Amino acid sequence: MRATAQAVAARQIAELVVDSVSPTPLILNVDDGDGARYAKGHILRKAGYGVIDAASARAAFDAIARQRPDLVLLDVKLPDMDGRDVCRRLKADPATAGIVVLQTSAALIDSDSRVRAFDAGADGFLVEPIEPEELVANVRALLRLQRAERARDESESRLREMAGALADVFWVYHAGEGRFEYVSPAYERHWGCDAASLYQDAAAWFAHVHPDDRDILKAHFTRLGDGAGYEAEYRMHTAGDEPRWVCERVLALDEGASRRFAGVSQDTTVRKQAELRLRQADRHKDEFLAMLSHELRSPLAPVRSAVELLKANLAQSAPPDARALAIVSRQVGHLAELVDDLLDVSRINHGKIRLRIKRVRLDGVLNAALDAAEGEARARGHALTLNLPEASAWVDGDPTRLLQLFGNLLSNAIKFTRPGGHIEVGYRCADGAVRAWVLDDGEGVRPELAPRIFDIFIQEEAGLDRSQGGLGIGLALVRRLAEMHGGSVRLEPGVQGRGSRFVVELPALEAPAPPMAQQGAPLHAPTGRTLLVVDDNPDALEALTLVLQANGHTVHMAASGEEALSLAAAHRPDLVLLDIGLPGRDGYDVARALRAQPGGDATVLVALTGYGSAYDRERAAQAGFDHHVVKPADFDLLRKLIATLPAPRPGAQAPRQPAPGDPFTRA
Repeated sequence: MRATAQAVAARQIAELVVDSVSPTPLILNVDDGDGARYAKGHILRKAGYGVIDAASARAAFDAIARQRPDLVLLDVKLPDMDGRDVCRRLKADPATAGIVVLQTSAALIDSDSRVRAFDAGADGFLVEPIEPEELVANVRALLRLQRAERARDESESRLREMAGALADVFWVYHAGEGRFEYVSPAYERHWGCDAASLYQDAAAWFAHVHPDDRDILKAHFTRLGDGAGYEAEYRMHTAGDEPRWVCERVLALDEGASRRFAGVSQDTTVRKQAELRLRQADRHKDEFLAMLSHELRSPLAPVRSAVELLKANLAQSAPPDARALAIVSRQVGHLAELVDDLLDVSRINHGKIRLRIKRVRLDGVLNAALDAAEGEARARGHALTLNLPEASAWVDGDPTRLLQLFGNLLSNAIKFTRPGGHIEVGYRCADGAVRAWVLDDGEGVRPELAPRIFDIFIQEEAGLDRSQGGLGIGLALVRRLAEMHGGSVRLEPGVQGRGSRFVVELPALEAPAPPMAQQGAPLHAPTGRTLLVVDDNPDALEALTLVLQANGHTVHMAASGEEALSLAAAHRPDLVLLDIGLPGRDGYDVARALRAQPGGDATVLVALTGYGSAYDRERAAQAGFDHHVVKPADFDLLRKLIATLPAPRPGAQAPRQPAPGDPFTRA
């Protein structure tokens, strides 16, 4: 009881405080009885209200015209007009409709009279005689409701003003009744459509939506009945020729049966057009990089072939000649790697590289990476060591891409370690993961650069000589390749000047059971085979032919597709190295024609091309190629391909047999 009394007292105090800080409400007291009018006025004045007295309807209207009261205390029976008619007239006029009317009567006290009073627009009804507390409580309650309604109206008015000033279309939709309660003027400005039609028929909105997007938007509107807002993009038809893009966000205003929603429809056409231009520019960039790669690889191919030929001819030459040749060979390799990295980072970022996942021994990958980096490390006087546990580690991965990952880490360590440094590669297994590292004793990484070291085009500071070289994309490739394998890479914290330690973490697999002994045809030495080389670049054609001939093979040359088909029919080569970008009849068409020749299914076809994307490899496979080799060709790879050719049977062509485990083999 005490708590209830305290709550009532607190509420009364709050009401008095509100009344005290608000302007004094003005009440018009209308009654033709002098005694009743005096008594009611006295009660209201004592309660702190301002009071105007009127004895007739006419006097009441004059008072309202002079001083706008907040509330009219109106007797039903007046000498010149029924009080209910006075109320009806006040409520019908927009200028006075907001005035609260509290009707009173000593004679008409039945329920029917009260109903008629409320039907006329009265906000309250009291039967006389009235207790002072009852009168004051009713007046206070009605004025409180009036203040709330005025605040709501003012808030809605401000909201409409703000919504009208918005560049975006703002609207309120009543899902329960299927109608728009409000649509901002921006609807007409943006779409050139009359907003008034939406109040009459909400479905008129969909008439201006692009036909391809209409069903999706209707489905969203239907789900509003379940209380769920939405976010959608669609196109609107306007008075112009081109449709406009709209981004629409809708949120629930309240719950329950009303289901009212507020939505903002933003014209995003300019942004969409900018995105389209950006995508087109990005596509053109990729096309340019692919073409640049092809154009760079084409001259690299004969250079690498010439280097291989010189290696064979200068085997017994003086050391200076051998060193010069080694320099040329290394630099050609570096240039080819730069071209590959530049293309790979673009392909990976666009999801255009597909991994050829298989069980891979990580120690084999690390050994291969060290072998590949040995020449570069030796040139700078570095010592390379391999730190491996006794048990092999197995992972799910693409051998070629894992080799690229660790090769980039090694190359980075070699470049940023002072001559005569030490680089260690190793791994350990723990907690279901393989943690491999590349550790060097070079300059290390500046602390401010460490958080961004795996971002594209981020490099350590270089002098004008750019002695370390590179494009700043190697570590970005490492991170993306690690992530594509379900792993990660990190630079462990260290001190600048004391080296760097990069750690790659990959999910580990259980070691497989020992393989069963296999019987099959033995591999044969890569000598004495009949080969056909097809390329429209005379230098590339001649250089590759000379290298292959120096390895003991019979080589036929063709500069066009037609010449290749003629030579293939005459000599039945064991293997054809076929350029794709031939004049007239391209390499894909020539490959299909070679397969159609008698015995053509037994010939091994190798696409030798400057185009190296996953799409290019897939096209080559569909055309009938067994292998896809990117220019400039890796001659160790070509030797392996030739070495895996089956021995020809007397009087018959041997069936084709792809190189086991060769990552370039057609899937």
